[in-house]
Amino acid sequence: MKGPSPPSTTPFHLPVNWDGPHFINLAVLDVRDGKHGFSDSGKHFTRFYRRCNKFADELKIGKGYAVLEKVAEDHRLPKFAPLSYAQHRFASSAFSQWTAVFKGYAAFCKAFDEMNPECKNYETLQYILKGFDLVVDLICFMDIFEPLKLTMEACQSLASTPWKTHKYVKQLAEFFDSMNFREKVGTPYVRKHLHEVVTENTFQGVTLIEGYLVTDEHQVEVEEDFIAGSRSRGTLQQRKKKKTVINWMSRELNDCLEDNAQLTSDLSISLKNRLVKCSHPAMVMLSECLDLSH
Repeated sequence: MKGPSPPSTTPFHLPVNWDGPHFINLAVLDVRDGKHGFSDSGKHFTRFYRRCNKFADELKIGKGYAVLEKVAEDHRLPKFAPLSYAQHRFASSAFSQWTAVFKGYAAFCKAFDEMNPECKNYETLQYILKGFDLVVDLICFMDIFEPLKLTMEACQSLASTPWKTHKYVKQLAEFFDSMNFREKVGTPYVRKHLHEVVTENTFQGVTLIEGYLVTDEHQVEVEEDFIAGSRSRGTLQQRKKKKTVINWMSRELNDCLEDNAQLTSDLSISLKNRLVKCSHPAMVMLSECLDLSH
């Protein structure tokens, strides 16, 4: 059919709706990037995936991966390759990274310990990888992003009609509203695994260390004594040297639960915002009129 587009009053005018996975992903990115007042959740989200990336940095290739394979085989542990968070891919793909960390955590930590038995140069990294707070966040992120991933996949199905996108995303936002990490409502991973972490301070047999975050890392100049010349005739002098100063912040169970509750709430708000922006009125009407039995 050539010529100008038909006017909206003709039967040939069909509404175009955003596909679900794209605008669900946009809602997640709004939170991750700290837009629209989601700055606290954005920092929490970014901090978490960067901590998980450290497993890939240490164990994904070369000697690290060889040690990981051997440790998993020797201890008969599940073997998963650590993955890096891909910012350019759909948010649902991040669930693969966190699933690998969740299922392969014991092997990852044992491989790290074997590569760094004394951890002289890795004090900070120990807290990043084996901190109590990381594991609590990991369990909560599994609860948050598994339903999000399933919703994105449902929207991608060829059997899914356009108006179901509105319905599915609305249900996901309502599910996030109903989640409660403290009461273990809508949180199967928390319900199954948090007790072990809290009471025994272990996860998958790995003894966890206190939860601390690096809040600031900077260099300062300090003066140190040294002997100029030979030991027998040298003179004691001073010189300036740069020293790295690391500031830490304790992060306990309540801090973790509050951060993840805020993230869940912000994701719900962001999804609702995107529903308004990306859903054609015709699709909203159809979602309310059709599939009433469901």
